[in-house]
Amino acid sequence: DHGSSENSPDSTSARDKMNRRRIILTGIALAGMTVALVLLYLLPPEEFPYWPKCMLYQTTGLHCPGCGCTRALSALLHGDIHKCFTNNILFIPSIIVAVIVFLYPKLIKSRCFTWTLITTVVLFFILRNLPWQPFCLLAPH
Repeated sequence: DHGSSENSPDSTSARDKMNRRRIILTGIALAGMTVALVLLYLLPPEEFPYWPKCMLYQTTGLHCPGCGCTRALSALLHGDIHKCFTNNILFIPSIIVAVIVFLYPKLIKSRCFTWTLITTVVLFFILRNLPWQPFCLLAPH
């Protein structure tokens, strides 16, 4: 078919516009993340209480799987790995998983991967809210 729309000037122009838009949006997102990281570095949550609090914890007293991530990232930015892990032990592993998924997006379609991820997060949520040793160590502190 010689009249294929895939190679027509209109489709190339539309593709170029989409690529430019994607590059611009990626640049804006990266700039926003950079500003947020600089602010988090300069204004740590322990010293500046205006960082957002977990709504689940505020309303129920339960630590969600993400509780402590802001403090964990702040600790990581300051090079304090131990403090990062005490705030949220899954924070660094979740960054590693996110990078792997970014590099291998088909992995997210794997049922085994998805169920392992869901099971890990649910178990973490349950265990970090138990009041006994050693489980209470999973709560942010």
